[in-house]
Amino acid sequence: MGTLHYGTASFELDDDALRHFTVVMVTKMRRKEPFLVRVRSDDAARERLWLRCAADVVIRTSGAGAGLEPARLEHMMHEANHAEGVDLCAPWRTRQRVGRR
Repeated sequence: MGTLHYGTASFELDDDALRHFTVVMVTKMRRKEPFLVRVRSDDAARERLWLRCAADVVIRTSGAGAGLEPARLEHMMHEANHAEGVDLCAPWRTRQRVGRR
C-alpha cells in the first residue's frame, strides 16, 4: 500500500493505482489544469479532493512495482478531464469489467 498526502490529509491506496495516478497528476499539473480525484478516508467515507498546481501533494509507494498499463493511464486521463474526476476508490479490475470509461 502507498500513501497520497494532500495538505494535512493522508489516504492509503494501492501502489499500482498511485503509480498510474502520479503520471496523470503530473501531466495535469504541468498543463496547469486542476482536476477532481475521489478517494476513501480511514473511516471508509468517500472524499473528493480538488487538485491544483499550488497544492502540496506527496505520493509514497513501496518498491518499483509492475510497469504502467497504457489502457489504465488513458482511462484515468479520461476521468481527470470530466466533472466526476479520477476514481481511486474502486479497484481497476472492477472498473474494467463494468466497462466504465
